[in-house]
Amino acid sequence: MTPGSSPSLHCRVVGRSVVKPRNDSFDRGGATQWRANEDRFHVVQSDDGVRAAVADGAGSSGLLCGAWAEELVTRLPEGPLRDLAALDSWLAGFALTFRGEGVASLTDCAARRSKFVREGSCATLTAAWLGVDQDGAVLDWLAYGDSPIMIFDGCGALLEAHPGDPATLDRDPWLLNWKDVVSPKGLAGGRLRLPNPATVVLASDGIGQHLLLRALADRSLRPIEGGAEGRAFRLARAIADAAPSLAPPLADARRALDSQQDFTRWIESLEAAGLMANDDATLLVIDVDSAYIVATGHPVEPEPEMS
Repeated sequence: MTPGSSPSLHCRVVGRSVVKPRNDSFDRGGATQWRANEDRFHVVQSDDGVRAAVADGAGSSGLLCGAWAEELVTRLPEGPLRDLAALDSWLAGFALTFRGEGVASLTDCAARRSKFVREGSCATLTAAWLGVDQDGAVLDWLAYGDSPIMIFDGCGALLEAHPGDPATLDRDPWLLNWKDVVSPKGLAGGRLRLPNPATVVLASDGIGQHLLLRALADRSLRPIEGGAEGRAFRLARAIADAAPSLAPPLADARRALDSQQDFTRWIESLEAAGLMANDDATLLVIDVDSAYIVATGHPVEPEPEMS
């Protein structure tokens, strides 16, 4: 490190979200209503780093799940939630307010209001806090449920992931609900020193599972061959078979994130090819580069690589 210098974090963050390719509908009062995208994501960048989150509203559990997912990602605290007590305390700060506002919004339908009070609202949450210290970039992360987080090195190799075991992808996710106590079994998290450069990916489960299985496609499928051939196994097998014709997962993702239209087409093509479940899709890609900035504010140029 150059004398008089201080570490600085440079991040490029791109995110997109789209409703499931084959959207489903339901009847309400004789009118057909199409299900909305209940995924949410939120990013805050500052001179000190980035905090980002993805929440997947579980529309089949309770009501106002998309609004609850929005509440989770936009209320993410500046500092990391490092344990169950911190997560519980944070949720307690706005859960009852959300309940009250939800009840007020459903006054025109007693049945829906009763369902909301009885079942609550459910969503996963995956969050990342990126910062920098004297030794480089640091990631704190938290996950409750099955929305993945993946960390890649500068060559695109997968270093860490949650869920880390493909065998867990068919299991029912743990969900945060404003009316329920959080469980230690649903919580995962940690702190990692990132290589320079690195890429952090946060996603809802459909597209996240696709990218995770692609990153693992050149490895043995034995971890999921031992159980029933559920959705995860079928996707893993399809992705492994298609792997020779697929671009590296990060290259594909970055290309698709160029525009909302590109992202929508990419998700539709993956689902049509049987390489992704029919689900809402949300993806955040954070490219991280930690560098040292001298006191005068001028970047320190990297030394040329040895040939």
